[in-house]
Amino acid sequence: MYYVLMALLAAVGAGIAYCRTQHKAALVAAYFLSMAGVMVADWVAWGMLRLYEYHPSLSASPLVDAVWGELLGDILFVPGTTVALLALGSLAATAVLGTILFTVMEQLFIGAGLFTLTGWPVWATPAAFPLYFWVVWRYHRAAVTTGVQGRWVGLVLRGALLFCTSATIALWLRAAQGTTVNIHVMPTQMQNQSLGRFLLYVLLPAVVGQWVMAGPRHSRLLAATLGFVLANYALRALGLQSFTPPWNEVVDALSQGLGVGVACVLEYWILRLEQTERGPAFIR
Repeated sequence: MYYVLMALLAAVGAGIAYCRTQHKAALVAAYFLSMAGVMVADWVAWGMLRLYEYHPSLSASPLVDAVWGELLGDILFVPGTTVALLALGSLAATAVLGTILFTVMEQLFIGAGLFTLTGWPVWATPAAFPLYFWVVWRYHRAAVTTGVQGRWVGLVLRGALLFCTSATIALWLRAAQGTTVNIHVMPTQMQNQSLGRFLLYVLLPAVVGQWVMAGPRHSRLLAATLGFVLANYALRALGLQSFTPPWNEVVDALSQGLGVGVACVLEYWILRLEQTERGPAFIR
């Protein structure tokens, strides 16, 4: 239950930061950028390259157990800890303390058998996290300065929301084996599955979703669902994926449409937060 505990502690820290900050919309935007960033990194390093393995001991199935580890780490622990550290008010303090914390946590989990390195070098974590914190910090400061719809900030936020919802759905599909991707690029079937789901259930929904979210809010879900239905039939016709009953093209499209719907709701909530903080002029 250590994974659950660390996730809950990070959520509490994020909640305290949220309650204390005067720029709640900017903090939420930074949270989702962080979540999207670590999910991208995990899709590549864990799913495709198999550089490490999660062992939270929450499921008897190794695959489902690993999915639980990624979800708790990527959805709660890393982004929650990150936005809590943003409250320190200094890039140097945030980057240094955050890098030390994540490096120490990684070593403790390795020692406890909760995390295994299978190719990830020990120096990679302390080398990568300063850059990660710099990116999130700069984005957060830009959101504070210009608002969450300011220039590129709003575009990145929308993409991060769509990526987070689509990637979460894709992870559960991976565990449930509801779909099979029929590509032969990576060395093993598991790696092919990871690459295929990354391409078909993350990048495709993000592209379709960006188009959908640019339109009137009342038509977004219908347009997204129909778009995914057509895409699924096309992918199956090309032999790039197949479905395991009762999962089929329509059910899959509905799940992805739901993901876009959640992204729409989150976007609306964040914009309203900013309207409350700064007034109607910031809602464009």
